[in-house]
Amino acid sequence: MAVGKQIHPFSDVIISAGSGAKDWRLQFIKTLVSTNIDNTRVYVQESIKKVVLTNLYFLEQERMTPENLQDGWGGGFDVIFYENGFFKRLDKICYLFWSVDIAEESWKFKPLSILRYSYVKEKLFIKNFITDSKQYIIAPINDRLEVESYPDRLDFSSKVVASCLYVNRGDKNVNKLYFVYFETDEKKLLMHALDVDGHLAFAFHEDLFASFQEGLKIIL
Repeated sequence: MAVGKQIHPFSDVIISAGSGAKDWRLQFIKTLVSTNIDNTRVYVQESIKKVVLTNLYFLEQERMTPENLQDGWGGGFDVIFYENGFFKRLDKICYLFWSVDIAEESWKFKPLSILRYSYVKEKLFIKNFITDSKQYIIAPINDRLEVESYPDRLDFSSKVVASCLYVNRGDKNVNKLYFVYFETDEKKLLMHALDVDGHLAFAFHEDLFASFQEGLKIIL
């Protein structure tokens, strides 16, 4: 076990413990200093965004190499935060991986992989949908649930959507962009799934693509 303390610009100290703690803490601090944040008080929603962006960084790294998995940590993140006198779990969150070819006249944002985290009776489930139309539900190892207790196959509703966008020019990757969208309106769906002839199909809110467009304009 590794225990560490590190000063950062917006708090007195971060204390972390466990395998992978140092790597996660250092990346979290990089995320903090690379984004604008009011350092006069703590905003729960903004803090959650920074945590989610850090999680997304490591999930993206796992697509490239299993190094941190081999070191005994990673693969999924259970986010617990304190708000209004209670500890809460971050529920219904999606991590998405996209690609876009900026050499094309019209940019098309193509989903590569979707990870959706949700809870059933306080147990974490992770759905993984990839482009070959396979879906996996990862149930807790030590507490088997009946199939009826699994999350709905079509339920990909999410309050938080984090995206990693691979920016390509033809066959060459030239950049990666990270985004996180936090929706507080319960009636607004950032994404949803449909069954089309036995296959999952997804629809995404135009706000997600608008943020991609703005991010690309900044770097190009």
